[in-house]
Amino acid sequence: DVTKVKDNAPVGEVYTTEEKSFDGYHFVGMDKTSDSANGKVTEGDKHVVYVYEKDVTPEVKKGSVDVKY
Repeated sequence: DVTKVKDNAPVGEVYTTEEKSFDGYHFVGMDKTSDSANGKVTEGDKHVVYVYEKDVTPEVKKGSVDVKY
């Protein structure tokens, strides 16, 4: 999802963002095209991009055992 942090804010105003937690996902890092997580508003748009990956649920291996007499 996209969340506005500042909208039509004056140039030079400070902004901050933070990593969040999402069930079933873990934080990987900042996208290589991301602007800084914290900084100052500049003319134009800044895009801060946090990257998350879905947690992998390990496959439970199953088997059977029988006996014959």
